[in-house]
This record gives sequence, C-alpha cells and structure tokens, in this order.
Amino acid sequence: MLSRSLWYAPALALLALVALAAYRAGMQAAELTETEAIEAAATLYVETGPEGAEISDCTGRPAEAPVWIEVTCAREDLAHVYEMDRLGRILHARVRRGPQT
Repeated sequence: MLSRSLWYAPALALLALVALAAYRAGMQAAELTETEAIEAAATLYVETGPEGAEISDCTGRPAEAPVWIEVTCAREDLAHVYEMDRLGRILHARVRRGPQT
C-alpha cells in the first residue's frame, strides 16, 4: 500500500510544470523589446511585401490591449499593418490602400 503523501505527488508535479510554463512565458514577455517586435514585423514585410520593400519602410507605435504594438510598413499607396501582442505574435495583419498619412 502506498503512502498517503505519494498520492499527492502527481498533482504537485503538474502544479510545478504549470508554474514553470507560466514563469517562462512571463520571462519571454519581459525580455522582448519594442525594437525586436518592429524588426520581426519588418522582416516579414520585406519577405512578403511588394517588390522593393525595405525594413526602413516600417514604424511602430503603442496600441491598446490586447494589441501591444502596431507596426505599419508603408510604400507609396500601400500599407501593411501588423498588430502584435506582448509575446511578439502577430494578432492581425491587414493591407490598407490609398494615400498614407
């Protein structure tokens, strides 16, 4: 017969695993800078955007939650907008046409 304390071992191990995952996610969010987020979106824009797209076409600005930063990459009458969360994931990507202001 197993000791009563051994019955709690699986639950404690699961709790420790969840705590570790939450800690790692928090560290990742804390270490990501605005510059790194803008560079990631700009790199995606250069790879998938119009011919002649450059990283210098992109700028970032703060946004309202759940969006952390909005990166706009504009060239002539076309703008690619990337809305990113605090973990650097792109939540929404859209293309705007027309004069860019």
